[in-house]
Amino acid sequence: MEELLSLRGEAPEFQLRADSCACSHFDWSRGDSVPYTPEERAGFADELTEKTERIFELGQSVSKAFVEIGYLLLEINNKNLIRFVCIKSQTFLDMGDYGFKVFGFQKSTTYNLMNIVKKFGDGEGGLSFAYKDYSYTQLVYLLPFTGYELKMFTPVATVAEIKELRAGLKKYPLHEWRSSDFGKKITWRSELERVRKAAAEEAVAEKKDKKEERKQGLLAMLSSAEASESEISLPSPQTEVADVSAEELTEVASDSPGEKLIEVRKTLGLKNKEERKKWVEGVFEDASPYLTIPELDLKIYRYVFVNGARLFRFNGVTYWDTWSTEPGREGKIAKYFITDSKCPKFDMCHARSVNQVVDWLTEHGKEI
Repeated sequence: MEELLSLRGEAPEFQLRADSCACSHFDWSRGDSVPYTPEERAGFADELTEKTERIFELGQSVSKAFVEIGYLLLEINNKNLIRFVCIKSQTFLDMGDYGFKVFGFQKSTTYNLMNIVKKFGDGEGGLSFAYKDYSYTQLVYLLPFTGYELKMFTPVATVAEIKELRAGLKKYPLHEWRSSDFGKKITWRSELERVRKAAAEEAVAEKKDKKEERKQGLLAMLSSAEASESEISLPSPQTEVADVSAEELTEVASDSPGEKLIEVRKTLGLKNKEERKKWVEGVFEDASPYLTIPELDLKIYRYVFVNGARLFRFNGVTYWDTWSTEPGREGKIAKYFITDSKCPKFDMCHARSVNQVVDWLTEHGKEI
C-alpha cells in the first residue's frame, strides 16, 4: 500500500515493438489464444500509454482507487499489451516487470491488485457487494481464503486478526461445514477463538512435555551417578572407628560423584520440629555440589543418612508462574527429594518442600 500512496509521475513514451507480429492474447470467451491483426497492434502503444497515465492519475487518491488500478492492470495483462511495446528498446518480461519499471511497484503489489479484482471484483469496474467495504490491505490478506471460508468474514475483522486466523488455519484447519452453519455458529471470531484455544492447549502440552523430558534427563543423570558410585569400593577410613557402631559409618559426597569418602557421623538427634527445620535449611550451607549441570544452571546437593536414606536438594530448578498462552515469570527454586527403603527410585521419592522434609525427619527420627 505504501508503494501506491507514493505513486507519482507520468507515463513514459512507449514504442511498438518490431518483433510483435506473432503475439496473441487469450480470448476468455473462446477459451483459446487468438493472434492480433496488424491493425489491432497499431494502436497498442497508445492504448498502453492511456492506461498507464490513468494509473498515475489514480495514484493521487489510491486509497479509494486501488480497484480501478487493479482493473486497468488486469486489462493490460489480459490483452497482453506489454508484449507489443518497449521503452527505448527496453522490453517487459511480464506484468511484474512492467509494474516495477514503470510505477516502482513490487512484483507482489502488481499481482495483488490484479488478483483482488479477479477474486472480489464485480466485473464492471468495482467490487462485489460483499467486499465493497473492505480496505486494500484486508483484501490482500483475504486472497488465500477459499470461497466458503470467505463467507465467515465481515469488514470489522482487522488485518491483524485476518493474518492471525490465516496462520492458525494452516495448523488447525477448518471443520467441514454445512451451508446451513454459515451466519449461525461459524464466524471468523469463533474460528479465531478456536485456533487460539488449540494453540494455547498445544503450548501447555509442549511445556509439560519439555518439563517431563527434563525431569527424565535429570533422573537418568542421577541414576548414572549413583550406579557409578556403587561400582567403586570404599576407601579405607581415615578415622579411628573401633569404638563406633557400623550404623554410624556413612558415605558422604565429595566434589566428584565418582569418588567416595568415609566419615563418622552420629545420629542427628533432632528433638523437635524447630530443630529439624533449622537443620534442613542449613545442612547444605557452604557444601560442595554433589552434581552440577551447567546447561541447566543446576546444582544438586546430597546428604546420606546413617540408615542409607538420601536427601537431595536441587538448586536452580526453573519453573513458570502460570501455564497460560503467555508464559509467566521464569524463576529459580530449591526443591528437596528423599530416597529411602520405601522409595528407592528417585522418580518416586518423598518430599518437595522444607516442611515435607521435616515431616519425614519426624517419622524417621530414631533411624537417623
